[in-house]
Amino acid sequence: MTNRISAEGAAVGYMVRMPVEPGDRKGNSGWQFMAGDEDQAYIDDPDNSHIFSVNTIANHDPAVIPFLDRARGTAWGRKGNTFVEEPLPWSEDEGPA
Repeated sequence: MTNRISAEGAAVGYMVRMPVEPGDRKGNSGWQFMAGDEDQAYIDDPDNSHIFSVNTIANHDPAVIPFLDRARGTAWGRKGNTFVEEPLPWSEDEGPA
């Protein structure tokens, strides 16, 4: 989750469930949560993102709860009080960066 959410109190505006490689840390849900207005330089700075349990994020923004069982390799953008599926931030041929 980015600091825009955790430190500044923004709602989740964009979430993507990344594929998790075999052998990745056990319990990694693959979810990444962003306010949706962060630019690439902000995202690339590791000081702007932190790891939280999905439960913590759901308590911060309950609108994410109905989407937490969505498949890996999907992305969702906030539209009002819900989320709609969005194109993946990477091409299917390339996979995630």
